[in-house]
Amino acid sequence: MALESLTLTGFYLLGITIIAHILLVNLILGIAIIVPVLEWWSYRRKDPDLKVISQRLFKYLAATELIAGVWATWLTIVLGGYWSTLLFTVTSDLFIPLTIAIIGILISIPSMAAYYYLWGKISNRSHLLVGLLMVIGTLLVPIGFNFIFTFINDPVGISSSNVFAAMFNPLYPDFTLHRIFGGLVMAVMAFTGIYGIKYLRSTSEEDRRIYRKGIKYGIYMGIPILAVQTASGIIYGLTLMKYSPYVAASVFGPIISNGSNPYFHLLPLMAIFLVVIAVIWITSLYTYRAMKRNKANFAASFGLLLSALSGIPIGEYLNDASRYPYMVITGNSGVPAMDFINKWMNIPPGFAVAALAVAGFLTLMFSLLLYWVFIMRKK
Repeated sequence: MALESLTLTGFYLLGITIIAHILLVNLILGIAIIVPVLEWWSYRRKDPDLKVISQRLFKYLAATELIAGVWATWLTIVLGGYWSTLLFTVTSDLFIPLTIAIIGILISIPSMAAYYYLWGKISNRSHLLVGLLMVIGTLLVPIGFNFIFTFINDPVGISSSNVFAAMFNPLYPDFTLHRIFGGLVMAVMAFTGIYGIKYLRSTSEEDRRIYRKGIKYGIYMGIPILAVQTASGIIYGLTLMKYSPYVAASVFGPIISNGSNPYFHLLPLMAIFLVVIAVIWITSLYTYRAMKRNKANFAASFGLLLSALSGIPIGEYLNDASRYPYMVITGNSGVPAMDFINKWMNIPPGFAVAALAVAGFLTLMFSLLLYWVFIMRKK
């Protein structure tokens, strides 16, 4: 396989793996924050239904964490096999941020296990403290790993003797805020949509009461979070135009003119992304209005679920594909991706195609699993 063809294939393989992994870890991020909040509300408002909702959501967190771990392993293999030079560069210049992320993983996974097994076995306050530890650990993961994405869009601190230099990337604050609230929006709105569908399908009055309450608290949390996420997205777009003009030119196309000539012109996909955000707003506001009348609408609930799960994959595709043929962006150009490809490993042409096919198959299977676990099951 020619080097250019190998690079493009490896670029897409990495992209698909990252998109799948980002989707899962953002679900984990959102659920890991929602669950302790609902538990806290159940104690404050003496409402046992909220505790039931938080316990049910936690089961989904556990299932998602297992699948996300598989994709994280695959991502490591892809980086080590295809992009060993990139892996060396990133771990060398971002050692401190990556250490923060690893500490977050070491905190979050044991605290998730403790949170589950200690439920009802220790005091409510102690259990909430374990939940707080779970939230802190979960947040440390994107706080650390997001330095990678801002680094390859604007390599602040590259080859610097100061190990903290990369931590002052001007893209980082807005990008990280946008990412974290994006994960919260996806999780909260997706579960609000799921509970709306379950409310309409359920024949048990007890379950309908719980689903109705899930819709209520989901939409109360979701709309303010969506407002912050939307505002942070606009700010990040403006920051991107200033510090990473090549990526901005690829995403926004002829809307801006900065002298860049991107390989991919992604404005049509960006338009679709904005439509998805608009659908989230419209369906969430409609759901809020219906909830005030103790009603639910299937089209609004399904639209909210589908749009909430679509936003992050589309946004991540925009973020990743906009850099090609570069891997690291420097203003209006960048360092070619083929400079980071593993030239010492003889990767058979069929392997790359097979790996892409397996990635797509696993994505489909996990989507079907999500549908069965979150919608078809009674609880």
